Amino acid sequence: VFSMQPTAAEAVAPSVRATIRRQSLPFTPARMASYLAISKPCGPQLENDYPIFILDAALQQAEELSARDDAVEGGAWLIGNLYHQAFPQPEIFGVIHTALEVHGAEQKRDSLHLSSTSYYAAQQTLTRRRIHLGREGELVFGLYHTHPFLPSLLEDRDSCGNCPLVKDCTATSAFFSQQDAVFHRAAFGLASYAVQMVRGLSPRREPDLKMFCFDGGLFRERGYYKLSRIPSAANFG
Repeated sequence: VFSMQPTAAEAVAPSVRATIRRQSLPFTPARMASYLAISKPCGPQLENDYPIFILDAALQQAEELSARDDAVEGGAWLIGNLYHQAFPQPEIFGVIHTALEVHGAEQKRDSLHLSSTSYYAAQQTLTRRRIHLGREGELVFGLYHTHPFLPSLLEDRDSCGNCPLVKDCTATSAFFSQQDAVFHRAAFGLASYAVQMVRGLSPRREPDLKMFCFDGGLFRERGYYKLSRIPSAANFG
């Protein structure tokens, strides 16, 4: 006779519980006012976005690493630290201070495919920086990558040069593509602090840099602050 009812022994047997624990994010105490005093806001500043500061030197590094071949998309990892301010009011903010080369990626004119080598090399570099340079708490904040094509394509060719509206057109190739969205969800789906930066072009071939974040299941542009230097005596604790 087959029965779905548990036996007496099974009924009193202790249940098995599994708990998944994630390592806490590494926060460093700091005064955000020291960063705001010497920074320049860029992009749309929304109240609900946590502040992100990025060094000019890191942006220059990222562009140099990404634009070695303007015929294809290039990228660089954005590296930084998370900070916590306890007073005068609690605040969390991030500072991106370094860009690292992306290894093992497949580069095409309209795509950048990262491999397992890309992720492994980045983590190994952070480990070496922690061990040999004492760079504690560094995180990969996201990816800086290029869209080295004009906003308008016709039969797979740039067509902006033939357009009579090119002088005043506000179109840009600094957009967040569906492929970019798939990559971010896969690589940073559990990292609420993560962002992406895309450097595209205007119809006049002017560089256009934007930062994007994941918000409510969708991606949108967000603001950030540019820093020429790290403020002195800004961190404590």
